[in-house]
Amino acid sequence: MSELRQVGAFLRQIDQAYPQSEKIYVIMDNWSIHQHQEIKAVLDTLPRLEGVWLPTYAPWLNPIEKLWRKFC
Repeated sequence: MSELRQVGAFLRQIDQAYPQSEKIYVIMDNWSIHQHQEIKAVLDTLPRLEGVWLPTYAPWLNPIEKLWRKFC
C-alpha cells in the first residue's frame, strides 16, 4: 500500500473511531504527503476532520522531536 493510501486510510480510521465527535483536529507536520492533493481530497470527504499544519520549522511544536533529540 502506498504511503498516500496509508495516510488516507488512517484519516478514515480516525473519523470512524470517534463517531460522537462533532469536530476532529488532525495535527500534521510538513511531510509532503500531508499537503498532497489526494490527502486534501480525503479530508474534503471527511467534513468532521480538520487538518492543522505545523509551521514549516517548529520542532518544539512536534512532541516526537523531543524523542529524536535523545537519539542524536
